[in-house]
Amino acid sequence: MGKLLFISTCLGLIAAAVTRTYAADSLWVKITPSGRPMYSHTLIKNQTIYSISNYYGIDLKDVIDANPQIEAKFIQEGSQVMIPLQMSSLTEEEQGVGQAIFYEIQKGDNLFDLSTRKFGISKEHIQRLNPSIKSGLKPGTSLFLGYLAIPEAELNNSIETVSDSVQTQVGYEAPQYSFDRLDRGVAYWEKNYHDNGRFYVLHSKAKINSIIEVSNPIAGRKVYAKVIGRIPMSYPSDAKVIVTNEVAKELKVIDSRFFVYVQYRKK
Repeated sequence: MGKLLFISTCLGLIAAAVTRTYAADSLWVKITPSGRPMYSHTLIKNQTIYSISNYYGIDLKDVIDANPQIEAKFIQEGSQVMIPLQMSSLTEEEQGVGQAIFYEIQKGDNLFDLSTRKFGISKEHIQRLNPSIKSGLKPGTSLFLGYLAIPEAELNNSIETVSDSVQTQVGYEAPQYSFDRLDRGVAYWEKNYHDNGRFYVLHSKAKINSIIEVSNPIAGRKVYAKVIGRIPMSYPSDAKVIVTNEVAKELKVIDSRFFVYVQYRKK
């Protein structure tokens, strides 16, 4: 009976709907009506337009021009600030403090337009970072553009930076064996699954019932979780791992889609 209930629960995940929202744990680029790529930053307590521009290495005037609706002197906590993306700041390899940049593919997008009109980067750059697009661009899936290098300047103390050290929050004990695979990319938080306080994930390659390590580099958190099944076809093809509520809570996840590192041992 227990096994039947377990199988039924896993199958129930297949029918679960995924809420596609932009995650605060990664930087997701949108193209403005004027054709300029930008990403959104949510202000935390004591942040200012100046400290944000300093953090991202963007000219203050460019930030103000991109946000005409915001009064710089009276900006409030929780406000959304649009930041112009400087393509020259992107790198293919993560270098020190940096953040992963993604773009959600839209209907009608093609490699030529993305390369020349939207982002001004080479087709080879896009293809190297996204080998799966050889089979075509699918609307709703993510396109990895690279890492945004954060200038190593003296930052305002109120700026929320990425910690070099990751706090370990153990759901399950770390396995005795060593991991031999590392993936990085998009994770989805399945909010409709009742995990009863357990640390469960779905993964397409790791052995069922094995323990894997899932890290949220932006929040500086990681957790060990048990693989209870495969990722259903109903999820976008870019999904690296599906996490349940307890895992998302410990990783300090905000939205349904976010950037992760996943370490595991291949089945």
